[in-house]
Amino acid sequence: METLNLRFSISPQVIFQEVQLGESLLLDTSTLAYFAFDLLGTRIWQAMQETADADQVLRRVAAENDLAMEDLVRQFRWILSGLERSGLITLTELAASCDESAPGSG
Repeated sequence: METLNLRFSISPQVIFQEVQLGESLLLDTSTLAYFAFDLLGTRIWQAMQETADADQVLRRVAAENDLAMEDLVRQFRWILSGLERSGLITLTELAASCDESAPGSG
């Protein structure tokens, strides 16, 4: 599985409301901008509320869906990008956890 090595924090100005089975709205109370999610987007957001680790979100959502992993990763990246551009989340890249980047290795 592709590793995103990202963490995020959700703005305290965001209100989440499920409006129909599997559909939801996010409201930024500081700008009054709102965002609509379908079933997949809703589940991704719910998983984002459970953990701030993007890779854990991917694993949780992948375990519940029949979507090809590359499609899920693409959609998740698109959602993260939009949420960050809108100020609803802040993304932080994590340092690579493998030793290949260490000086003198390899």
